[in-house]
Amino acid sequence: MDGRHELARVVCLGLCIFAIFAQEPCSRSVDIAIVGAGPAGSYSAYKLRNKNLNIELFEFSNRVGGRLYTATLSGMSDVLLEMGGMRFYKEVHSTVFQLMDELGLSYGPFNEIRSNLSDARYYIRGNSLTYKEMLSESVPFQLSPEEKANQGRLVRYYLEKLTGFNGDELTEEILESLNTTSGRKLYEIPPSEALVGIATPDGKEMVKALSKFESLVDLDCSLCIWETELYHDKEISTVRLGMSSIPRRLTRKFLKTNDKHKLTYNRRLMSVSDRQSDGYHLLFQHTETADGVTTNLPTNETVCAQKVVLALPKFALQKINWSPLREQKYIDHLNSVRLVFLSKVFLTYPTPWWRTLATNKANVTYSDLHFSQFFDWGRSNESGEYVMMASYADHSKTEFLAKLNANGPLVNGSEPGDGKVSQELLDTIIDELTQAFNINRNDIPEPIRAFSKFWNSDPFGGAVALWRAGYRYEDVIPVVQRPSEQDEVYVVGSDFSKHHRVLWTEGALSTVDRMIENYVW
Repeated sequence: MDGRHELARVVCLGLCIFAIFAQEPCSRSVDIAIVGAGPAGSYSAYKLRNKNLNIELFEFSNRVGGRLYTATLSGMSDVLLEMGGMRFYKEVHSTVFQLMDELGLSYGPFNEIRSNLSDARYYIRGNSLTYKEMLSESVPFQLSPEEKANQGRLVRYYLEKLTGFNGDELTEEILESLNTTSGRKLYEIPPSEALVGIATPDGKEMVKALSKFESLVDLDCSLCIWETELYHDKEISTVRLGMSSIPRRLTRKFLKTNDKHKLTYNRRLMSVSDRQSDGYHLLFQHTETADGVTTNLPTNETVCAQKVVLALPKFALQKINWSPLREQKYIDHLNSVRLVFLSKVFLTYPTPWWRTLATNKANVTYSDLHFSQFFDWGRSNESGEYVMMASYADHSKTEFLAKLNANGPLVNGSEPGDGKVSQELLDTIIDELTQAFNINRNDIPEPIRAFSKFWNSDPFGGAVALWRAGYRYEDVIPVVQRPSEQDEVYVVGSDFSKHHRVLWTEGALSTVDRMIENYVW
């Protein structure tokens, strides 16, 4: 950290402590303060917009959307780069689907060229296989005879062995209620433990390859691997104007409803006072955003609010100074979920060399290498450039790639700031892609442009949350959503939504609906 940023941090801390004890007067008062303009915050503002109340929505950066982040590059506005959440399942995520109709947004397949699994390839242990081959042909895993016989349905086969369940329809409620043959609840056991004795080591590795995300199998999550069965073979959709058009349009409609409503950018919530005669005192640190990087400024303001909605991820909640958030019981409940790193790297080229030169040609490639997932992202009619999502990785792979991207010169055409791509990161990803596609590295041109997003730092701390084994949703969610029964301060956001929804926009929306249904507004 350079001297300027260190000085700003010290000044910020001093101002925060001073304000807490000096009880600075409020610069203004609102009926409801909503902190965080991601999908949960913007949906909260939208749902409460007609209550004839004075509502202000505060955002840490200069962008509405949070972990929904649809970016475009200069001269290429016709290609939407989904740096965060990028899809949904129409059959499973009913709130998202209904809301899009309400907002006048249209949806379509998750881009025709990359939505068909039959076109996907897997590059695993140095072997390139089609999706069909992974399910039915010879694979580079030493499977037991039983596993081989169930190769096309390994996850369901392991679930049957573990619990005895053999029903046709699997639901969230069934998964939550299942007991294992040892008598323990299924949700109490992480996959790494659950698969012991029922899966061979290579069987587990094959499940990881098929799941595409190592965090679903390697971490201490409870139902992660089994919940993938809930949307297996379901149609994948996306929003035609980009996923971040959902929070943007929610915010626009919120602001148009009442001229008292307000959106304020570049504010970091530092502390919340206990309720006083004029409401809760919210101390906001001013911030500034340049090239996607948001930093603190040595100025602040205090806003009074009668009610507060904290539409924030776990990582940001832990940084707020308010006594109920600091109680051990609350901290224990926050620790029921683990944040997971994700990263994406986009590159553009003058020619689609991955289509024309590759022996192992595919619109989508999944791999056990660091790039993890590759998507052919199409062509810009404006610039004529061909676009690839060269890497979509999670967990330890993202940690490895982040270290490569931290130092050294940037590639020509790299986005600045938060979107930077280093030469070392590019070289590693391209070297791995040439292996997967079976292409000579010297035949590949340099990219025209490069853009990355690493979800591993402030203010999110991770791209998604996963429930740790042993926690019941019904025990955790009410406590997290209302930290103090005596206070009108509420928490919403996907990090503490039920089941697999923690991975999706649907989760953020569902917590808002629960808040509005259960509490008086």
